[in-house]
Amino acid sequence: MNAIFPAMAGILTLLAFGLLFAAKTGARAEPGVSLRVRIENVAPGGGMMRLGLYTEESYSGNTTRPVAALDLPAAQGRTQDVEFTDVPPGTYAIQVLQDLNGDGKIDFDWAGLPLEPYGFSRDAHPTVTKPAFARVKITLMAGTNAPIVIHLRNSNPHNG
Repeated sequence: MNAIFPAMAGILTLLAFGLLFAAKTGARAEPGVSLRVRIENVAPGGGMMRLGLYTEESYSGNTTRPVAALDLPAAQGRTQDVEFTDVPPGTYAIQVLQDLNGDGKIDFDWAGLPLEPYGFSRDAHPTVTKPAFARVKITLMAGTNAPIVIHLRNSNPHNG
C-alpha cells in the first residue's frame, strides 16, 4: 500500500503541470462560437463531405492543415447542413469537398479539372488554383453569426 502513494503523487504532479501548461497555452478570453454551414448542390453519389476551416496562415498551400475539420457522410438530398462548434472568433476560410470515392483527397482528370464536387466560402470561383484568402474570408464574432451557404461546383457531368 505504501508503494501506491509515491506513484499517485507523481501522477498528480504531472496532471497539475499539464493543467497549468494547458491553462497558459490554450486559454481564450472569448468563448467559442458556432458556425452553421449550408451546402447546396450535393451530388447524389454519396461519399464523405469534408469541410476544413482555415485561418489565413493555414489556408495557403495545398498541404496545410485546417484549424477545424468535419468529415461526415454526404446527405442523400441536394442540401446538407453542418455546424462547427466552439470556434474562436476570428477570420476564416472554408473549403468543402464531396469525396465521392472516400480516398481523402480531391481527384482530377487529365486536364487538371476536379472530378469531385468542391466549394469555398463566399462561393468564390477558383481560376487556375484555389481562390485567394481575401476572396473567401469570413469573419466570426462572439454571439450569433449568420449561416454560411456554399454551392458545390461540379466539373464532372457524371456526378449529377
